[in-house]
Amino acid sequence: MKLRLASRSRDELQGLFSLLVLGNQQLLSTEVMIAMIASRPYVAGDEKNRALLSGGIFSLLSTYDRYKTADWDEMFQESCAWPDSVAKFESQASLSRAFLFTAQQYARVIIEEFSMPNHTKTIKPISIGGIAGGEKFVVGGIMFKFPSNVNNMYQGLANAMKAAGHELRGLNAYANTKIPGLCVPLSATIDYRGFRITAIAYLPWIKTEKTLVYGSADAGKTVLASDAGCNEKMKAAAAHLRVKEHKVGPKDKLTTLAAAGDIEVHKHPNGSFYVLDCARAFPPEYSSDHRCQYSVLWNMLRPEYLRLLEEPLSPDAWTRFSEHDPDGPQMNSAVQSATDMLYTLQIPRFTGDLESLYSEKGESLFLGTPDFLTVSMHHNGINMRHC
Repeated sequence: MKLRLASRSRDELQGLFSLLVLGNQQLLSTEVMIAMIASRPYVAGDEKNRALLSGGIFSLLSTYDRYKTADWDEMFQESCAWPDSVAKFESQASLSRAFLFTAQQYARVIIEEFSMPNHTKTIKPISIGGIAGGEKFVVGGIMFKFPSNVNNMYQGLANAMKAAGHELRGLNAYANTKIPGLCVPLSATIDYRGFRITAIAYLPWIKTEKTLVYGSADAGKTVLASDAGCNEKMKAAAAHLRVKEHKVGPKDKLTTLAAAGDIEVHKHPNGSFYVLDCARAFPPEYSSDHRCQYSVLWNMLRPEYLRLLEEPLSPDAWTRFSEHDPDGPQMNSAVQSATDMLYTLQIPRFTGDLESLYSEKGESLFLGTPDFLTVSMHHNGINMRHC
């Protein structure tokens, strides 16, 4: 395993610094990202005049009551099908604001009633399968996932919330592959009073036993790759994401996937495919600390770093999903090597470039551009936890 590029060059750091000075905020990571829309061009408009151009999906809501039964996904997918235009991007920006505003109202209620008995809650949790994502709520055409540390799976609520953040990043990653017929639902993460909650447009047509065609809904006991069209799209997406095909499932019934074993891809009645449960879209960082054996659920390698490697990596390395894969040991070793190179090669080279630039720019490097360190580290495939 080798780095395809030694490191991002010092000139690139200089370029990032210049862009941030100029106020190019498109490079910045945000606390709330909307799948697809976050990666689309944004056309700013007069906030006082919230009416869309004629032919738009709808005007930005004046009250979220109007959208209590909204089919967010139908509106979102309809807008995605339009040709690129000012009207399209204004509609998507308006839709994202409306979705986020509505989700925030319900999220506040769910979080504020966190400690109350279920029977006294205004919005009650529902049982729709799965425990890793936390408690589920459906209201206003939106499904909410409230992270929890069930069975100490995440060794603390903070790690469960990190995994919830990966869910949205995974959805964005698949959306950015722009593969026709491969869809993601409108989604957002909301942080409030020290808690994080994920909001995803509710898809009532999903019936796991009928619509699931790829991945697993039962922690790898049953793994599907039953639709040839979906298989090809997921293989193409894996090439974009730099993740490796591998075998998942029971020893006597292994299935080849080009994604994490617990991903779910459902087939819509119209023939399109919806990617869900993307918290482990990317390979994990290796940890030699036996006390952190589950850190593969929340400590991931960044996609920018994966693009620097010669070979793709398996998102199921060092997990039970690939324990029966004959190539499992090699995939584990590849992730361990990639992690070692991150610590011994990529981070030191980046810090060397940063020190060189700091000696030239001085304190202005950070005082005038407070987001420079975050942006430049992410651009070099380094998570902020390594700061």
